[in-house]
Amino acid sequence: MKKIFFITTILCLNLLVSSQTVNLVGTLNNSTLTINMESSTNISQRIFGGIFFSISGASVTSFSANFGITEIASGTYGSNPGSQISFSSDTPIALGTFQLGGGPFIEGQVSISILLVDLGGINAAGSSSIVLPITLKSFTASKLEGNNALLNWSTSSEVDASHFELERSFDLQSWTTIDKQAARGQQGIETSYSFVDQNIIAQRSNDGVCYYRLGMVDLDLSRKTSDIRSINLDPLKETYYQAFPNPAKGVINVQLQVPNTQANMTDLILMDNAGRVHTKTAVSTNGITKIDVSDLPKGVYHLQVNTGTELLSKKVILVED
Repeated sequence: MKKIFFITTILCLNLLVSSQTVNLVGTLNNSTLTINMESSTNISQRIFGGIFFSISGASVTSFSANFGITEIASGTYGSNPGSQISFSSDTPIALGTFQLGGGPFIEGQVSISILLVDLGGINAAGSSSIVLPITLKSFTASKLEGNNALLNWSTSSEVDASHFELERSFDLQSWTTIDKQAARGQQGIETSYSFVDQNIIAQRSNDGVCYYRLGMVDLDLSRKTSDIRSINLDPLKETYYQAFPNPAKGVINVQLQVPNTQANMTDLILMDNAGRVHTKTAVSTNGITKIDVSDLPKGVYHLQVNTGTELLSKKVILVED
């Protein structure tokens, strides 16, 4: 569930008397790729050189580079100085960092070469590869017969992957995890996954649109989220009314969906076998209504609501915590 961006370093071809190693170590944090450039020994003479980089398949908006605390260049990728940074220094320096920002980083390649020449007779070069998060090849949502949806996704590589979290929403604001699947950890091999979301009635929006997104979690618990997919549900033709858990203790959840909400719909009431009303709650027809029953004695109760066109009733049993 990682994708690899290759960082390469080109050797300086000047005929100099000695050389040293430059280590390039990359990290990803908050959509910023940082390459730390560290020399095996301190640079002791005036130097000059350049950093050259190219990006394919990665969404990058900015870059910056510095030696120690001194910034040598920054800008927007593709503009002047674009993909090339030239530098020189009259004072001894320690190598610093090079950053690409404004991700997310998607499948592709980042190539960097560094040319560092010390006028005292040292050339420096090194190489490194950097592992970055997931390579998601596809993610689709398809409408099945009835109010069911088929979710498919595939990866082209999974490195240090933990699991996937499939999420559903009806308003693009509140998301619910409906499935978790462990990653199989294949590297360089296409791997496919699927899930069927069944009987999507309760909590559906009035316009019948259901949204999905895929969370991809690595072993270090870093997380990326896919683009959003959607399906259009069939028009609701009959009332859906459900109370759970049953038996219940502490809280009862009520799901209610009606084809047409009437203006004279009544509140949801909870009464005992003697007809005494214990709670009265405004009922939602586009979500879950929660009823606190933690203070009520155990026994048999009835949940009742008048939709304006029909009287609905459910028997529920309360048990002690």
